[in-house]
Amino acid sequence: MKVKRIIIMLIFSVTMVFNMFFVSSYAEQNLTVNGENVSKGDTVTFSYYMSGVDSPIEAAGAYLYYNHEYLEYIDGSIGFDVLQNAMVNVGEESIYYCAINVTNGFDFKEEGLVVTASFKVLDTAEGATLVKNTFDEIFTFENEDEDLTENDYNSRTVISVNGSSDNAAVHSGIDANNVTETFDIAVTSENNSDVQAESPDNNVSASIIIGAVIVLIASAAAFVFLLKKKKQKMT
Repeated sequence: MKVKRIIIMLIFSVTMVFNMFFVSSYAEQNLTVNGENVSKGDTVTFSYYMSGVDSPIEAAGAYLYYNHEYLEYIDGSIGFDVLQNAMVNVGEESIYYCAINVTNGFDFKEEGLVVTASFKVLDTAEGATLVKNTFDEIFTFENEDEDLTENDYNSRTVISVNGSSDNAAVHSGIDANNVTETFDIAVTSENNSDVQAESPDNNVSASIIIGAVIVLIASAAAFVFLLKKKKQKMT
């Protein structure tokens, strides 16, 4: 009888451990922003750098796209380094900013910070999402009639979680006075399709559920079997 009790206890113990482990793993998996693991409530800082532009940039306008269902823009967190006196308009799903300098232009021959902004990871966040910088227009003194393309410059994105990242750079020289949040322009959702969150892998969740059900059935079957054996001995 003692052996039977031990077997039953082991079966149910394994079941509990199995469920706790996989349910916990399922709840936490695939919560990422631009590939960086995050947790709900974290502060995520997106920084976009550019270099390799031979001629000074005369004017630039861009959208910073994010998924507002999972990320909340932190007011006043947007900043610029090279783009002095940039004008900003914050929308629900994107932030539009632009800057112009017809005298000296903006120098991105060497790497410089284009834009940085911070977001809070909301409690509704799940899966994987992106923050993305997309230029609406950007041209240089050398070629005012044609926008630069991604092939005309080098870019680098840094994601910092709660103020730290393996490859985060120190953002120095960002003056809050360089930001003017009064620019009146419509913020659209164009080119925003790939920032929508991707749900956790359905195959993974199905496997977890199936595995849990199998263990539960096996435990129940073993329990019933032992009860039957006990009754047979008693009779």
